[in-house]
Order: sequence, then C-alpha cells, then structure tokens
Amino acid sequence: MKHLKEIEAYWERRMSREEEEAFEQEMGTNAGLREEMKAYEASLRLLELAALEQPEQKRPARTITRWVGLAAALAALLAVALFAYANLNYSAGRLAKSSYEAPVFSDMARGESRVDGGRQTADGEGKSAGKGEEALAAFAAGNYQETIDILEAGENANPALSYLLGHAYYQNGNMDKAAALFSTLARQSGSPYRQGAGWYLALTQLRAGETDEARQQLTAISREPDNPNRQRAADLLGRLGSGWRVLVVGQ
Repeated sequence: MKHLKEIEAYWERRMSREEEEAFEQEMGTNAGLREEMKAYEASLRLLELAALEQPEQKRPARTITRWVGLAAALAALLAVALFAYANLNYSAGRLAKSSYEAPVFSDMARGESRVDGGRQTADGEGKSAGKGEEALAAFAAGNYQETIDILEAGENANPALSYLLGHAYYQNGNMDKAAALFSTLARQSGSPYRQGAGWYLALTQLRAGETDEARQQLTAISREPDNPNRQRAADLLGRLGSGWRVLVVGQ
C-alpha cells in the first residue's frame, strides 16, 4: 500500500486534528486512498476474528503451537481472499470492463453524422442512412460481428459509422482495430467524437494490457477542463494507483 503509514497513523489516532482533517479531505478526492483504507479495515476485522480471547495464565506448549498453526492458516486464508478480491476487481481487464458503457447511437438511425451539424449529402445520404440503420440494429442486438461485416463492406467516411465500428471491434475483442479507429477519431480536432474516442481509446489500451499508455491517455483527459470524461478518467487513475493493484500486478 502506498499510504500504509498515513492510514496506520490515522487509525491509531496519532495525527493532530489538522492532519486528520487533511487526511479525510484527501480521502474524499483520492479513490485509491479510499480503497486502501477499505482493505486495511477488512484486514483488521479478519485479524480480530483470529484473536480469540484466552485466559492469561501460562498455556501448555501444545496449546500455543495449536494457536500458532491457526493464526498461520487464517493468514493464508486472508491472503487468498485478498488476492481473489483484487484480481476480480482490479485487474486491467476488469477495470476496463467496469468503466465501459456503450454510447447512444440513435442519431445514426436517422442517417446523421453530426459533422458540420447536418446529414450526409448527395449520393452518400441514402447509403449512409441505410447502412447506419442496419449496423445499429445489429449492434443493439449484440451482434457485433454482423455490425463489423456491414460496416466493413463499404467506405466509412462518416465518422459516426467509424465510431460505431470502433465499438463493435471493442465488444468483439479486437483491440488492435478498435484502438486504431479510436485513435484516429481522437485526433480529429472539432469532431463531436474526439473526446469520446479518447476515453474509449484509454479503455481499449487498458483491456489490451497497455497500462502505461492507458495511464498517459487518462491523465491527458483528466487535465482537459471541458472534457465530459474528466472525472471518470481521474477516478480510473485512482483505481489504477490503488494498493489492491499490488496484489494483481506485483507493483
């Protein structure tokens, strides 16, 4: 745990009132610190269960040996339980999965791209609308490979369809293609999909095991004042910095 000394001092009332207030204020904004506090409290509760009250008179050696063995068994059980919890909730894949929420694609059902505030023009309008409607229906039904097949069959100059295709790749487990599309959209200045694509790019990198790249992307998002994903990025960074991650990745 990164904050073990501070947590122990807080728990044992060794902080001044000012230090306690500063610590509590930090817990309110630091998700990683809150998770470490929960882990510390859980460990204490388990240890309390192991510390069964015994008479204070001298115990026979066999009794002492028995309690040492019990304590060791409980410690091993605690370690397994903590590792299982950490792996279930703090692995890179789990963090990406718990943070992912597919956006609403209702505009594509009307053939709109939201680019330049209007619909596709000329010959592309009807084709884009039909393709978007068909692909959207497949995506909504959870048929991600069908969505991919529909959208890969033609030109995807429409950024809305490219965005949908990126999500279909993500849901279908193709992180390389999802990252390529999200990365391209995230670099398009003025695009209504730029900020969303940047957020999903971070989740794609995290799910692919590219934790350092994901951290860099999340940090950049958290520093954009007008980014609607700013707080979500900060929260996810906190979870990536949690002490629970030590049990998962060993660092």
